[in-house]
Amino acid sequence: MIDYLLVVGGLIGLAGGAEVLLRGAVGAARRFDVSPFMIGLTVVAVATSLPELLVCIAAAWRGAPEIILGNIVGSNIANVLLILGTAAAIAPFAIDRRAIGPDALVMLGVSLLLTALVLFDVVDWPAGAAMLALYFGYLVWTYRRKVADPSAVEEQAADVEEMSGVPSSAWAAGGAILLGLVLLLAGAQGLIDGAVSIARSFGVSDAVIGLTLVAIGTSLPELAAAIVAASRGHSGLALGNVIGSNIMNVLAIAGVSAVTVAVPTPGEIVRFDIWAMLAAALLPFLLVAFGMRVAGRGVGAGFLVVYLVYIGVRFGGA
Repeated sequence: MIDYLLVVGGLIGLAGGAEVLLRGAVGAARRFDVSPFMIGLTVVAVATSLPELLVCIAAAWRGAPEIILGNIVGSNIANVLLILGTAAAIAPFAIDRRAIGPDALVMLGVSLLLTALVLFDVVDWPAGAAMLALYFGYLVWTYRRKVADPSAVEEQAADVEEMSGVPSSAWAAGGAILLGLVLLLAGAQGLIDGAVSIARSFGVSDAVIGLTLVAIGTSLPELAAAIVAASRGHSGLALGNVIGSNIMNVLAIAGVSAVTVAVPTPGEIVRFDIWAMLAAALLPFLLVAFGMRVAGRGVGAGFLVVYLVYIGVRFGGA
C-alpha cells in the first residue's frame, strides 16, 4: 500500500511542484524586466521539463538507471500522442508550416540521433556532452529565428501574459521557486521509489514503468499547459511546446543523464519503443510536410487511440 501512496504522492508533487516553480520563475523574470517573449522561450520551457530531469537523476541515484531511457522515450511518445491528441480533441488548431516546420525537422533529426545512440549502445558521457552542445546551439538558433518573426514574438508573449497566479513580489517569487523545487525533488524520489517497488512486485521491468507510468507523470505539466491553452483558444501553442519539449528531452535531459551516469539501453526499448518514439516524432513532421492547415478533433482522437493501443501493447508484454 505504501508503494502506491508514494506513486500518487510523487505524481502530485511533480505536477504541483512544476506549476508552483513555473509561477515563481515567471514572477522573478518579470521582476528583472525580462520580456514575456524570452520568459516563454526559456523560463517556461525549462520549468515544464524539470520533472523529466529530476526523475532521471533520481533514477540514477536510486540504482534504477533503466528508467532514465524509458522516461525520455516514453515522455516523447506521450507528448505527441497524448498531449497533442488531447489539445486537438478539445479545440482544433491551425498548423503554421513556416513557424513550426524547422522545429519539426529538428525534432525528427534528434530522434534519429537518439535512435542511433541507443542502437549502438553509446549513451555515455561523450555522447551526453555532444547532445548538450547541440542543445545550446539549438537555443541560439531558435532565439535568432523567432526574434526575426514578429508574429511568433507576439504569440509567445500573449501566452505568458495571460498566465494567472504569478507572484508580484521578489520574496514571493523566490519562495515559490524554492517550494516548487522541494515538491519536485520529493515527487521525483517518491515516484521512483514507489514505481520501482510496484514494478518488481509484479515482475514488470523498470524500463516498462519508465515508458508508461513515469513518462505520463513527468508529462503532466505539458498536459496541463496544453489543456489550458486549448481552453483559451490557443491550441496551436501545444504543437510548438510539444516539439520544443521533445527536443529538450533528447538533447538536454538525455545529455545531462548521460554525463551523470552511463545510460543502459534495455533490449525491449531497442526492439520496440525507440521505433515507436521515432514514429511519433514523424507524425508532426508529416502534418507539416503534407501541408495540413488544421489539426482537427479527428486527428486528436486518432492520436489518443494510438496512445491507448501503445500502452495496452506495452503492458501486454510486447
